[in-house]
Amino acid sequence: MTRLRGYTVNKLMLVKLSLISIVLFSMTLPAMSLPAFAANEKPLMQTQVDALLAEVDERSKFESDFKAVIYLQQKHREKGELLYQASVYRRDENDRFMMLFLKPKSDAGKGYLVMDKNLFLYSPNTGDWSRVSEDRIAGTDTNLNNFETWNLVERFNGTFVANEKLGKFKVHHIALESKPGKKVDNPKMDLWIEMNSHHVLKQQDFALSGKLLRTTYRTKWKLLSDEKSVERYIPIETRIYNEVEKGNQTIIVIDKIALRALPANIFSKAWLESKSR
Repeated sequence: MTRLRGYTVNKLMLVKLSLISIVLFSMTLPAMSLPAFAANEKPLMQTQVDALLAEVDERSKFESDFKAVIYLQQKHREKGELLYQASVYRRDENDRFMMLFLKPKSDAGKGYLVMDKNLFLYSPNTGDWSRVSEDRIAGTDTNLNNFETWNLVERFNGTFVANEKLGKFKVHHIALESKPGKKVDNPKMDLWIEMNSHHVLKQQDFALSGKLLRTTYRTKWKLLSDEKSVERYIPIETRIYNEVEKGNQTIIVIDKIALRALPANIFSKAWLESKSR
């Protein structure tokens, strides 16, 4: 057995976590089909790029509520390995998101709540709420963008770069730059989108200077249905590499996914406070 941050984790789980990862956002089966993209490997016209990004946006939205258990494993070059377990809840209808930490014991009861596009952190030790930035959820390499819808068309202009191979997959490499006046964490982003499934398999985030900040791989997907039989592809394995602090990475694993209606009071400060009493 291995002890991490105040609680015990089976070594087998650590081995599994070191091999897989997840970022929490849902992918809906295509509402529109783009057969020309998969049927050939010709360069995409701008209209095709725009349509592909619109499809990625549409796929990232939930029609139902979302509940799951996630594991965040932070590998830090100086602090070693830290492992967190949390319950997450999401409602796209009114842009609500809740994350309640369960383990380690030292962090149990801590939580994040998104309300009115603001991110709040609750500290059970003091009973205080504070508005925080979107960077470094629980000190990991994840941020709020990992748990939101994409909204690419609204915030970015996309440009076709090339058709490439990513491992065994054929992908479209698309470069994005933020539109004037739009608030984004990283003004430049590159996506590698699989030609057939249109899953975003790889993502790189850049500063305005062009400096690479982080690289994300989504390596495994699962097809699920909600209460209305609407099917969604959800990436259940993701690995995030910190390109600035070399050697740091975060693995996110999702488990126990439920796509069904949740009580409205879950998305409230009072509900989160009640869990730490």
